[in-house]
Amino acid sequence: MQHEQLHLRNQIDDILAENKTIDKKLEALKTTTVQITGESRDDATREKFTNDALLNIKKQIDSLEAENNELRSLNKSSRKRIQILESEIQNYRNYLCESKTVAEIKKKYETAMLVLENTIQTQKTQITKQTQVIENLFQQKDQLNKHIKNLEQEKETANSATTTGTIEKLKAKLNESTRQTKELQLSLKMAKGVIEERYEREKCALQKVQEALSIAEAAVVDKEDAQKREQVVKEECDNLASTIGQVMDEAAKKVDQDMDEMRRKFSEKERSLLEFQLHMKEEIKNQKRFNQILETRCNRFQQKYKDSMKEVENLTQQLESAVKALVEMENKISKQESLQKILMKRAEEKEDVIQNYIKTNTRLKEEYKKTLSDITKKFERQIYYLQNEIARLRAKYHLNSEDK
Repeated sequence: MQHEQLHLRNQIDDILAENKTIDKKLEALKTTTVQITGESRDDATREKFTNDALLNIKKQIDSLEAENNELRSLNKSSRKRIQILESEIQNYRNYLCESKTVAEIKKKYETAMLVLENTIQTQKTQITKQTQVIENLFQQKDQLNKHIKNLEQEKETANSATTTGTIEKLKAKLNESTRQTKELQLSLKMAKGVIEERYEREKCALQKVQEALSIAEAAVVDKEDAQKREQVVKEECDNLASTIGQVMDEAAKKVDQDMDEMRRKFSEKERSLLEFQLHMKEEIKNQKRFNQILETRCNRFQQKYKDSMKEVENLTQQLESAVKALVEMENKISKQESLQKILMKRAEEKEDVIQNYIKTNTRLKEEYKKTLSDITKKFERQIYYLQNEIARLRAKYHLNSEDK
């Protein structure tokens, strides 16, 4: 019994440590997710990321519903067990009140021992159920670890493929996971306290029963003090019965309070999950409408792309024609340039000839002017000589005329 209790405590401590580690990872992931900026993202990748997030949330909701059903069944079994214990305690009280002799009391004590052994066996069964709950919590811990890994992978893809709305959903989901982890930690602590309290009370009850048995055995041996011891035994039995009844009443009240609190919390959780599920359904509808809008835009863009491709083909053909014409023009320009070079060369040659002609003409003009000047001077001298000769002849003619 003690070994099982110690093993159960170790498992609870391990779960608390794992929950703290999960809280740290969730906080780190939350901090990292908040820092994601709203860059432009691909629509197909964003849709895939949203679907993955929805699948993860559905898995988490299913696991929480399974845990809720399991806790409800545990609540029913606990209530049934409490009713059985109450009926057994009442029968035990009635049985003790009806007994009168020491032998009957001893027999009743033996019966009480059997009842307590059955109670211990029932407690072991309860511990086994608690162990099963802890194993389920371990499974949930593994699911949370897988969920964290998925969130970390989604965080890596979210650096280039998330939207602001998806980030808000992830933040809400992280907050919900953190809150659920804290509630599980609180439930584990409460279960641990109830188990320890029940164990201590049953241990105390067993000690009192053993003391009562030793008193009963001494009463059988010592016949002189039988009546006194019988009275003492009856008082002890009454005290023991009242103690056991008080312990079981307190345990029943504690279990009722705990179950009412857990029922209230899980009702709130179930209501919040239903609200979240309705919200997610609405989000899915909005996402489908958004996808239809995106599909319409995509079809329109595809049509525009096809028209653009046709226009590009036409422009490509025109460009090829222009390139061919440009090549032909370049060839013509090259031929024209080569012809122009030939003409320039010939013009340079003609210009040299013309320059020679100009120089020769200038030289001939100079010679002509010089020759003309010489001839003019000769003519002037000759004219002057002839004029003088004419004047002399006239004078001679006049003289001859006068002499006649």
